[in-house]
Amino acid sequence: MSNHSMENWYQGCVFRFHGHCLDWHTSIVNAFPAALSEKEKSDLALEWRQAFFDAIRSRPPGETPEDIDITHTRLLKEVLARPANAAFQRFHQAEDGDQTKAVKQAVQAWHQMDSWPDVQPG
Repeated sequence: MSNHSMENWYQGCVFRFHGHCLDWHTSIVNAFPAALSEKEKSDLALEWRQAFFDAIRSRPPGETPEDIDITHTRLLKEVLARPANAAFQRFHQAEDGDQTKAVKQAVQAWHQMDSWPDVQPG
């Protein structure tokens, strides 16, 4: 198998594991500030994830990869800044009022996801 084929195979396995074994949606929603309603949290999570997929698909071939936390931070800020998302501005009303902390907490949630309840331990 060529290096390129092996890289695609590996990325496919990681993507499938992430989507099939980890409950990304609940993990991300739970990381958002309580100032947002459950529907707003869900909508924001879906929009943020879609922005991620759009961003990685639009990267020019051969471009140096960006650190994933930088990508997630940049995209979350872009989604929150969209005029259509004015309701999400309460995102920055984190419990202690620290906007940077609220974004950082949401980004870190991508690294600490719970599995789906039916995934076997081990």
